[in-house]
Amino acid sequence: MKHTNFENGKLNSEMLVSNPRYDFRDLFIDRPSNTIYALSRSGHLIVVDKNKKVQAIEINIPKPKDLDVSGDQFIIFCESGMALFDTQSRTVVQEKKLPFQIEYMTRYQNYPVAFDRQGNMHLIKGFNNIDTSRVPVKGQVTAFAESKNQHLRAYGMRDGTIYLFNAKGQQTRLVGHQSRISKLKVDGIRLYSSSFDGTMNLWLTNAAKIEPMTLFTTRGWIINFTFDLKKTHVWSGDQNGNLTQALISVSQMQKRLQAKLKRNLTHEEWNYYVGRNVPYEEVKGKEASR
Repeated sequence: MKHTNFENGKLNSEMLVSNPRYDFRDLFIDRPSNTIYALSRSGHLIVVDKNKKVQAIEINIPKPKDLDVSGDQFIIFCESGMALFDTQSRTVVQEKKLPFQIEYMTRYQNYPVAFDRQGNMHLIKGFNNIDTSRVPVKGQVTAFAESKNQHLRAYGMRDGTIYLFNAKGQQTRLVGHQSRISKLKVDGIRLYSSSFDGTMNLWLTNAAKIEPMTLFTTRGWIINFTFDLKKTHVWSGDQNGNLTQALISVSQMQKRLQAKLKRNLTHEEWNYYVGRNVPYEEVKGKEASR
């Protein structure tokens, strides 16, 4: 496990934990105390304090997957159970086996939600309060995202399909990936998706015909992605441990094109380099077309 900073166009990394037995699946940084909590599939919660002192805490339930943070206590989700961890005493204070296996974890309606392998979703309203319902689509859900403002729900599937539900409950099937959807994120009318096929796509959910716009392609399975604070770039991580930075801001793309081009793009060139779903604009003044 490394601590990495990106400054002046360079990645600077510092090794914090180096142990081949650990297989990290989730991580949380507590900013006020400058403490790092990293969850390993080996059955350990690794705590790195502000002085870089490392403590390994054993979790008795096999195969931890995800952390959900709430105040001074974490819920640690494992494939077939969950544990309640207290950050003050740094101990597991309660454990619970589940009658289902967790395939994927995220949040929904401000609660943790677990998708199992039988087509159910389980809303975790408390350690002993779980609401179970059927997933509204067939197949294995591997990613999920919602937008409270736009009233959208998106389900990403193992086969690469995405099902989008709008405020009226109408369903749209989105096809643009070749394999498992690894993450979905909704930002306004924009839906971002990544997949094990190595691509990240953008979908404009208010379009009459919703089609994918490929933002970038890598050679490895994309496991996760996140945006920078200005949302001009996206960072993705693949199964080989590689980090990829990609520009996603249309205005920034236009500025770069404007600096390099001596003429306006044709409509065909715009569709190829910028995107068919982005309205055409001149990147040079009128004098460039003369």
